[in-house]
This record gives sequence, structure tokens and C-alpha cells, in this order.
Amino acid sequence: MGLSTGEKTTLMRLARAAVLRRMNGLVSEFVDDSLLTGALVGKRGVVVSIFSDTVLKGSMGYVMPILPLWKAVTGSAINAAFHDQRFSPLTRQEVDSSKIEISVLTAPAHIRGIAGFVPGVAGLLMRKGFRQAVLLPQGAARNGWDVSGVLAYLSRSVGLAPGDWERADSLEAFQAESFHEM
Repeated sequence: MGLSTGEKTTLMRLARAAVLRRMNGLVSEFVDDSLLTGALVGKRGVVVSIFSDTVLKGSMGYVMPILPLWKAVTGSAINAAFHDQRFSPLTRQEVDSSKIEISVLTAPAHIRGIAGFVPGVAGLLMRKGFRQAVLLPQGAARNGWDVSGVLAYLSRSVGLAPGDWERADSLEAFQAESFHEM
């Protein structure tokens, strides 16, 4: 993956600016094309998470690489801040004090079972019918989950009983390069 420090800084600034522009009622994107490197215009999966202190306030993204990275980051930042149905939209006070975390993903690869899956090292995508659930590598570490904890969480999220992960239509693993605001 290997984004440069400058590319990470650009993505973080774009994410923050997108949230602030939307908070101020602006819907158009403003991007200085001179900042967009080849890595930032390439299609990549991404998840943007927003925290108030250590409390998750929103997390949204595109697991599959369907958009240019910069565009996936700005859209995901707006969705995490204002459209994650698990949380109420961020208020102006929360936006100003929140911290953004960006996780740039490798393309998910189908796995047959969980042998070799290491929580905290790889992320996991589970699909069942039209439902899908994702857990980033750092999500397992933050929650103190081992393999069974990860599978129970994802199973519940796609409508299965916690121990029924084998009934999922597919499991896909991915890597993430994650960075956050200081």
C-alpha cells in the first residue's frame, strides 16, 4: 500500500474539509488537482471513522475499489459524520472536537474458513444474502476480540446467530493502512 506522509496529509485534509463544507451547507467538492498524486486518483477501498475522544461517532466507506481514493475518502467522511444510521449526525461542537481515522484497504480476497486469519492483522468482510458486515483490523484490537469474537460480531451484523458464521455466503480478508489525526 505505502502512501507517503504527504498523501496521508492530503487525504486527512480533504476528509476534514468535506465534513466542514457539508456542515456549512455546501455540497460541491473543492479539490486542488495539483495535490492529487497517482496513488490518490487510483481506485481503492477505504473506511473513514470519526471519534469523539475514543468513542466511535460514525464509520462508513467503500470496501471495494470503485472510486478514486480521494473521492472515496471525501464521500466516506461525509457519510460517517452525517449518515451512519447507528449514530446521530455530528453537531458543530462534535465536528470541531472529533478525530478522523482513515483506513485504506487492499481489495478483499475470498478465504475458505478462518485458518490463518489473525484479528488485528487482517480485516474481514462477511456476506450473507444482500447483507454485508466489515470489521477493520484495528476494530478487533480495540474491542479485545479474538477470532471467535470477530466472527460473532460479523455474524450478528449480517443476521446470523453468533456461532453460525459458516452459514455466511462468503468471507473475504483484506489489509488496511490506517492513519489518524493527531
